[in-house]
Amino acid sequence: MLKAKQIVLLDGNVIENVEVIPTEVGFLLLLEESGKAFIREIPKERISYVDYDDSKTMDLIKGIALVPIVEDIEEVDAIYEEYGDLTALVKSIEEAAEEEVAMPDESASPLTKNPYGDE
Repeated sequence: MLKAKQIVLLDGNVIENVEVIPTEVGFLLLLEESGKAFIREIPKERISYVDYDDSKTMDLIKGIALVPIVEDIEEVDAIYEEYGDLTALVKSIEEAAEEEVAMPDESASPLTKNPYGDE
C-alpha cells in the first residue's frame, strides 16, 4: 500500500494522510470512520492530483512509473537485434506496405457484390 500525503479531488475536497492502492481505473482508499475500517474507490477522472511524501512510497511510485519505459527499451533492443538499426526496420515496413498496395484483396465483400449478376 502507498501512503498519500493528500488526494485533491476535482470538486475541491481534500483527503489527507491516507493509505491508497492504485488500480487501472482509480484509487482504493483505506479509511476508518467511527472505529470501523472501510475501502472507498475513487475513479481517476475525479482526482485532480495526489501528493506523496513518504520515502518508501516515492520509491515505489518511481518504480511503477518506470516499468512501461523499461518494457519499451527492451522492445527497442529486440528491434535492433532483429534489424540492426531503425533504417532497416523502416525499409521493411515500407516494403510490406508497398506489397499490400500492389496485391489488393481479391475476395469480394458481400456488401459490394452484385446479388443479381454473375460472379
